[in-house]
Amino acid sequence: MPEHRWNDMELDEQTEALSDYLDQMEEEEFDPAIVDRCLAAMEDLEPEASEFDAEEALKTFREKHKDLIRGNSDAGQEQPELKVLPTVRSPRRRRLAARIAAVAAVTAASCLLVCQAAGIDVLGFFAKWGREEFWFPGAGNTAVSDAAVTGTYTSLQAALDANSITAPLAPNWMPGEAEGFGTLTERAQVSQEMQSTLITADWEDSTGKGYSMEIVRYDLESASVSFAAAGERDTEQYVCDGTSYYIMDQGDGTVSVLWNREDFTAELWGDLDEETAKALVRSVTRPEGERVYLAPSQDYVPLGNSIQSMLTPHNLDARMAPTWRPAGFEKCDISAGNSGYDSRVTTVHTVYDNSDTEQSLTVHLEWWDDAGAITAPVFEGITGEPVCYVHNGVEFRLYTCGSGHVAAWQAGHVSGYISGDLTLAETKRMVDSIPRWSPERPEEESSGQVIEPEYQYYDSMADALEDYGLDAGLAPSWVPEGFVPEESEAVELFSSVEFDTVYVRDEEYLMLHLSLLEKGDDGRTTVYMKDDEPVTEYVHNDVTYYIMTNGEWRTVAWKSGNMEGSISGSFTLDEAKQMVDSITAVPENS
Repeated sequence: MPEHRWNDMELDEQTEALSDYLDQMEEEEFDPAIVDRCLAAMEDLEPEASEFDAEEALKTFREKHKDLIRGNSDAGQEQPELKVLPTVRSPRRRRLAARIAAVAAVTAASCLLVCQAAGIDVLGFFAKWGREEFWFPGAGNTAVSDAAVTGTYTSLQAALDANSITAPLAPNWMPGEAEGFGTLTERAQVSQEMQSTLITADWEDSTGKGYSMEIVRYDLESASVSFAAAGERDTEQYVCDGTSYYIMDQGDGTVSVLWNREDFTAELWGDLDEETAKALVRSVTRPEGERVYLAPSQDYVPLGNSIQSMLTPHNLDARMAPTWRPAGFEKCDISAGNSGYDSRVTTVHTVYDNSDTEQSLTVHLEWWDDAGAITAPVFEGITGEPVCYVHNGVEFRLYTCGSGHVAAWQAGHVSGYISGDLTLAETKRMVDSIPRWSPERPEEESSGQVIEPEYQYYDSMADALEDYGLDAGLAPSWVPEGFVPEESEAVELFSSVEFDTVYVRDEEYLMLHLSLLEKGDDGRTTVYMKDDEPVTEYVHNDVTYYIMTNGEWRTVAWKSGNMEGSISGSFTLDEAKQMVDSITAVPENS
């Protein structure tokens, strides 16, 4: 820890330096004298912090959580019943560089619960906003995996091995001097969140330059991953060894990368240019520079019976997919989801494995609502000029890729590729097995398909509530000065009515969401992503409101009777409490 520079630092720099010191030290290396000197110097810069009464705060904490603590506190023998592990904190400048702009975040969050209730997974997208979760647990969700083996590790691979994770996720290469890095130090941590296993890793040199990686696996039967970055502007789909990596330009000379494998969602970000990021993700499946066979996880059971069974629930023509594949290839991974705010994209990604021959192949299909926005993927390792092969009036481009082949096509709203250990003849036969699909989404939806809900639009949240015979006082009557309502809507779903209002102030957003549940608990689980700052509990009219932050974003969440609500946006803690105080009605108990 650079104590010799301590007096030259500003308060924020001292806070960051102390945080990094505490993150990096081992238990046996802890020196309380160093921390005391640092805190004393910080108090000199901001003496009002000394008003905090630590003894009183500890007394209050023990009293509030006495059921979670056992032992004799007077004798110094108390032990917590539950162990809370601290999260590994990346340098803030690297974490913030990977976050999506607030406007996109607002657009996404305003339809979060509607998407969940309609069967559309959005958790994979929101998971990367923060490294902690807040949730109101639903009765119908159960964990399907064993508890994580939590703790800190010397490497990401060690963390994966300790948790018996065999899916290829960790890079097998580190950038060095040629890429502008010094000697990198690696560290990783595993934590068990409310609904997921969270694995984080950081690589950093002595100057603070480095990068981070975050892997999330949701532990619920209903959870699946989605292709969060498809359709976003300044995003390249980079295909390597059958995996689609979405590389996003951060606008500051760096990129971040998002991808999915089995039931994992992974993100890589930091001081990485495009070429270095590609080299890192290539090394996941090419530990020695050349592709090697990597068997799928034995304990992972993919969703769906076939790629056709995943297209139909998303209201897509099942005839978009091949109906033939070489013998011996069995389904080992299927992912599907909706994404994109610049252009909405529905993606279905299927991987097949032949364990006898140690080969694999991938079928990747996308439907773009805006056909003019389709961007072609970039394939790693293709050689020579493509062979143009026409089937059913569609031109397929056939490439040689290592010892296998790739077929890529775009037609109307559809973009797709077939990639893997295939001969040219097998590739053509898979293409020939694709029926002639409809150029539009099916007009009539068969049983089991997602039906587009019908939205009602209003001038305000109060009008929407009153239209459903509800007390307008269930929503706040006050919002911070300058925010004006831009749109209000309501939609009836299978077991709830969802109300949303978006307020705008210059380029800031505030969103109000209410869910009227047909039953007090319809089995849903709403996840609110937060940073590592503590949650503030605020009681009003005997209802507890939970106020949390995620960087500069603040959320208020509550659940009472047959109503669940949230307020999210750019506002202070005092403004959050003032909005809560303006809620005058209490929902009925169901």
